[in-house]
Amino acid sequence: MGVKLCPYLAVFMSSCFTYVTSLRRTACTVNERDDDNVLCNLHYAKRNFYRSANAIFSRIGRICSEEVSLQLINSKCLPMLIYGMEVCPLGKSDLRALDFVVDRFFMKLFQTGNIEVVRLAQRMFGFVLPSFLIEKRSNTFYMVR
Repeated sequence: MGVKLCPYLAVFMSSCFTYVTSLRRTACTVNERDDDNVLCNLHYAKRNFYRSANAIFSRIGRICSEEVSLQLINSKCLPMLIYGMEVCPLGKSDLRALDFVVDRFFMKLFQTGNIEVVRLAQRMFGFVLPSFLIEKRSNTFYMVR
């Protein structure tokens, strides 16, 4: 990253901010790269999704139907995964990583390792992948600005 000439930013009333190379706001962590671009770290978003999905799945398990499980995941866990992602510069690999999180939950729910079965179940239940939701929200975010 090189040497930063000014480690502190002077502001009004003689307060100062320390220069940092990463910023974490809820689930999205923004890291500075060498070329002065930003890189979003998806670790916390994925961790929060897995934590809440496993909590739901441990409580209801196989007692209730798949529709109920997916509705709970869609309403409680998916927002944790995509919150604030519309402002992050996400590439195709980042979007695929977020989709993979949902695919793994479907594999666990339907007890399969076959991605074709997972895709069929997502279509049958009308489950929208995070990549599509983030793309839609990003378009709305950039139109408003």
